[in-house]
Amino acid sequence: MLRFRHLALIFLFLSPAAAADEVPLEGEALLGAFVGDPDCADGVKSDTCILSFQLRGKPAKLLFDGLRDEAQKEECTGSMEKSGGNGLFCHAYEDGTYLGEFGYSFKEDAFTFSAEDC
Repeated sequence: MLRFRHLALIFLFLSPAAAADEVPLEGEALLGAFVGDPDCADGVKSDTCILSFQLRGKPAKLLFDGLRDEAQKEECTGSMEKSGGNGLFCHAYEDGTYLGEFGYSFKEDAFTFSAEDC
């Protein structure tokens, strides 16, 4: 459980209860390895598998808005992208949608990059 301590902190700071007003966050959170990823053929705790986390909607927008990094145009996705370090990337798309993504490596026992290349 200690491995997910950092994840719990991320969700704590995503929680509006930590802010002045309580507003329920709505959106999606996806967890998984990339479908058909040969790096995860031996299970998620193998040395090569990285779990991928994706947030969409209000939680992703909250992350994007809170990151201090200056947004840069991401040529591959066409989005504006911010990085929070340790593998956290957030995207703002022209249609007003947001995506936050990061990975967790059991081998490194740390958060890491998880996005697929274009």
